[in-house]
Amino acid sequence: GKSSAGASACYCCWRATSPTMLARAPLRLASILLLQPCCPLLIPGLQREYLEGEELPMRVAKLMSTRTLVPFSYYSLAQCTPRSLEAAAENLGEVLHGDRIFNAPFELRLRRPRALALCRLLLDPQERELWVARIREGYRAHLLLDNLPVGTRRPRDGAAPLLERGYLLGAAAPDGAIVHNHLHFTVRYHLPSPSVTTGEAWRGSGRRARIVGFEVEPSSRGYTHAARWPDDSEGEAGSAVDVLNLSPAEVGLSHDGTSPMVLRRRGGKPVELIFTYNVTYALSEVPYSSRWDNYLMLEEGSQVHWLSLCGSLALSLLLASLVAAIMLATVRRDLQKYNAIDADDDLVEVGWKYTHADVLRPPAGPLSLSCALGAAVQLICSGAVTLALALLGVISPTARGRLLTAALLLLCLSAVPAGYVAARLYRQID
Repeated sequence: GKSSAGASACYCCWRATSPTMLARAPLRLASILLLQPCCPLLIPGLQREYLEGEELPMRVAKLMSTRTLVPFSYYSLAQCTPRSLEAAAENLGEVLHGDRIFNAPFELRLRRPRALALCRLLLDPQERELWVARIREGYRAHLLLDNLPVGTRRPRDGAAPLLERGYLLGAAAPDGAIVHNHLHFTVRYHLPSPSVTTGEAWRGSGRRARIVGFEVEPSSRGYTHAARWPDDSEGEAGSAVDVLNLSPAEVGLSHDGTSPMVLRRRGGKPVELIFTYNVTYALSEVPYSSRWDNYLMLEEGSQVHWLSLCGSLALSLLLASLVAAIMLATVRRDLQKYNAIDADDDLVEVGWKYTHADVLRPPAGPLSLSCALGAAVQLICSGAVTLALALLGVISPTARGRLLTAALLLLCLSAVPAGYVAARLYRQID
């Protein structure tokens, strides 16, 4: 059996590297790229479906702020951490975006609403100051469920609520920060054929559901617990046990509903911080193919980006107007001098007319000019192809980091036409 498997593997490797297969490789790649825009999200086998009670894959991505624009790992803060951290495979674009994807401590099971105490932390002064600093800098936590980013709905006057990516870690307070230590998750699922929707009939039929929405509503709660919180080494014979996702009744957890959890900036004693969450599920009519529609229009600090873009555009227009006004005044003054000369007098070149004979003169630095032209061709080619692939749907926004990875790859490939143009120009003018 092993020899036959090895022979089959060798045969497959020979087939993959044979001249015939290598000659057909560009055709196969072109066919894949042409067919992908037709069904970027509906390729058979890629729609993950879940049974009732099945655990949903949840991941943590990063902490990000539109004020600092510096990403951090989710676990860079003192957080509830699983016993074993598992890093997800990431592409180059995800790494450059600052994503550090790990498994999440939350436990979500399809159509199983629950309210759980996630964990209890004792923050030392350094950890507390770091939490306060991240909250006051406007950092947001980013989570993923079935490759969907979590979103927070922000109400707007006279318009539909706006979906923002991630959720705020807290809010600033006069002498510290308010921590959002309770998360209310809403998972929206869709049934491919909605004939069976409830209860035992749905479970017995073996029906599967698809995740089409993931939202969160953070809040701050000041908790007290009547019972002692169990330690992670209280198993049998001192073995380690998992103290995440406990029942609130197990530790006697309670809160008055009005007092938030406030972290003071200064203080020498450790501070107890308890995290909780609850999950609800809602049946949605949104099909799986349209589950990204809301996320493609979400905003995260977009007012900052729009302000920066408007400021840059206004500054560019102002500088362009100043240069145009200076050039126009110079040309007009030279034309007046040129028209003031009598026809019998010798024509004397003035001002900008000195340069009319310099058009055919070779430049002083042909190598620098050729390199600049090659760099421009490289940027134009890579940008145009990246934009075309994005418009055609080949680069789907549902794949994190794929756009940036493709842009870097095309930037490297466009060095070929850029080098040709630069070498040809240098040969002509040298």
